[in-house]
Amino acid sequence: MTDAELEVLLADLASDRVERKSSASDHEKIRETVCAFANDLPNHRLAGVIFVGVKDDGSSAGLSITDELLNALAGIRDEGKTAGSFQRFRNHYRHGLKRSVRRGH
Repeated sequence: MTDAELEVLLADLASDRVERKSSASDHEKIRETVCAFANDLPNHRLAGVIFVGVKDDGSSAGLSITDELLNALAGIRDEGKTAGSFQRFRNHYRHGLKRSVRRGH
């Protein structure tokens, strides 16, 4: 997924392929989101995206994207409690602000 595609998804506040999390502290909610994306009930056949550090309105939550946070997000995938799969996560920059992006499918 390109940065341009991520920008479009981030700006689409009504997309059922996008979830925004202002914090990464609630691992259970992140797991639920990954499972919902994996089920793909709308049959998009496209990856869902979780934007971590982003408020529901698409603005930055001011969350520091650190190695510790990225390791914690990767740990959600690795603990085996998630039915879906995380394709990848990476940092994404928008207007100079860093966000963590996880793609699940």
